Amino acid sequence: MKKFISIFLLLLSNNTFSQEITYSLSNYLRTGTGKENWGEGGFVGSVDKKYFDYYSDLRLIYDNFRAGFRYEYVNPPEFSLKKNKISRRFLEYNNGGINIRIGNSFTLWERGLALNLFENRSLGYDTNIDGINVDYLSKQLKVKLIYGNINFVEPSTLSDKPRMEKYLLKGAHLGLNVNKNFSFSGGLVISQNRFPDLIDGQTSESKSYLPEISFQYKSENINYILNYVRKTLKYENESSTGSGIYSALSYSGDNLGLTLEYKDYRFDIVDPLAEINPFRTTRMLPFQNPPTVHKEHSFTLLTRYPHLVNFNDEVGFQVELFYSPSEKINYNFNLSAASKHFAYLFDRNKFKFVKQGRTISWLPNFSAEYNPFFEFYFETEYFLEQRESLIRTGFNYRSNIYFDAISEQNSIQPLKQFTFPFYFQYLFSDEYSIKISSESQWVLKYPESKYFYNQLISLQNVLYSNLSINGRFEFTTSIDEPNGDKVWFVAEAGYRLGTNHIFLISYGSERGGQICSNGLCRQVLPFTGLRFSVISNI
Repeated sequence: MKKFISIFLLLLSNNTFSQEITYSLSNYLRTGTGKENWGEGGFVGSVDKKYFDYYSDLRLIYDNFRAGFRYEYVNPPEFSLKKNKISRRFLEYNNGGINIRIGNSFTLWERGLALNLFENRSLGYDTNIDGINVDYLSKQLKVKLIYGNINFVEPSTLSDKPRMEKYLLKGAHLGLNVNKNFSFSGGLVISQNRFPDLIDGQTSESKSYLPEISFQYKSENINYILNYVRKTLKYENESSTGSGIYSALSYSGDNLGLTLEYKDYRFDIVDPLAEINPFRTTRMLPFQNPPTVHKEHSFTLLTRYPHLVNFNDEVGFQVELFYSPSEKINYNFNLSAASKHFAYLFDRNKFKFVKQGRTISWLPNFSAEYNPFFEFYFETEYFLEQRESLIRTGFNYRSNIYFDAISEQNSIQPLKQFTFPFYFQYLFSDEYSIKISSESQWVLKYPESKYFYNQLISLQNVLYSNLSINGRFEFTTSIDEPNGDKVWFVAEAGYRLGTNHIFLISYGSERGGQICSNGLCRQVLPFTGLRFSVISNI
């Protein structure tokens, strides 16, 4: 890799070549100081918190070649590891449908059931592979080859002792377009896995095989895909098998859009005792990340108490409908549901879990023993006469039930929410616009027996298209908050310098909560203090 980059940089230094070089440079800086709660949910106490996070991405382009580097300096971190190094570097060639990349890269095969490599900095999640990634694409054929190492740091361990998992991964994927409507594909991912045991910290080794097949149909209005993967894991003279199915049917017309999604994820069905260990050898691996098959929301309170997808053991579906009766009105309807495949009851005499038989395990079951999830969402969007002005309002009901088979008196532990989001945007002129958001929510959360109330109001003023002044106010009637807080307020300001630079500053108290993406979540702890960030793209 160093030789490739050295040759590329040598070419760039030549006057003939340098006249045709283009480049881009992105810089991102985040820093803050204040008080942050710590411990599970932030209930242990508060400590002084300072963080500094900076990274810079450089891209150099000459003809069909690209080279890229990322430098990171993180000290002290907000939610990551300390860094002072070049964390990314790659050399890439692209021509005639073929793309060859050496170094760090990401990729997505079909719907991610076998392979989905990506980075999400807000979650501390990074599955980049360091090696070689080859893609070839023509009208009839699609070929993908990959080989390299993944050094994965488990995000939930970043604040304690980082857990490093190492994967040597190799794979091949072949897709064939039969005609303009039908296509088939198949592939195989093989990985050698090394990660520490949860109890004694000793390194354990295993090997996984992930063959997958996919079928897709496309027409002017209809799109259908079926993706299946089987997972076989071999370790310590034992083996474990699992599988995953994802299917989606969508229709799009002039004023109507309909999507039906289905998931059947059986990557590691185990009893509740084995499920306690989130790092067990047999679980779905970090480089797999299939679709969640439920709606991911942009409203803050709708992300506060999310459904945590159990990729190892979950079956479910989603129905989403978009309808526009006129140019001014849009309707969005969403219904999703999921559950575990089987129920486990606790035999107190033998002190073990007993799996309950079930004939139809390919559909969700809404009995409490199956940890059922159900969500309904309806949204109306109305565009005003003034350009870029609109009103959006909605209703959401969500129910998650956790079943504790060991508990005799409190085995059913519900989390239910009713939420009414409202959003208003109005452009008074090219120099001034306003955005108002209000979210009202009623929550029933175990072990409480009564609903508590959350209210969030945010106001954003945009002046001359480059200056924004914002405020966010939130309060709750919950008695189960760190420090007994019930009110939070944050003031924010943002300034855009030209088209390439953005400055953001905020001060106040933040409630924290869950943030999620692609079914992955982390707990954001309550914070009070100052935050500042700069985003620059040249």
